[in-house]
Amino acid sequence: MRQSKTGARIEFNQAAESKDDLVRRISLLKRNAMAAPFEQAFDEFQNLQEEASKYTSESAPQGVKEGGEVRAIHYREEEAIYIKASHDRVTVIFSTVFREETDRIFGKVFLQVEFRSRSWIESTV
Repeated sequence: MRQSKTGARIEFNQAAESKDDLVRRISLLKRNAMAAPFEQAFDEFQNLQEEASKYTSESAPQGVKEGGEVRAIHYREEEAIYIKASHDRVTVIFSTVFREETDRIFGKVFLQVEFRSRSWIESTV
């Protein structure tokens, strides 16, 4: 593989099976890069959950109470996904900017539906 001004250039000098496998692996690069922080957070959640089970909620060490580190995926300009593991959940926050009026309307409707769904779920519990 050689570096070019616009990115990476890959030269195939192997058998056809190796080329197919290499193309498949390259096609998974973005998926794997986006999934890695989630997988790390889920692993950390499992570790924190196991650690928290050794304590009562009052006696748990600060690190278990506070949870793990915040992971950030900056996937667009001014937009990101933040992931944080705790002993009882993994929290995912989507940070986005709605520039167009139509997008703001969709965002507002989404939040209203989410709020109503949560209210309904909490009232049934």
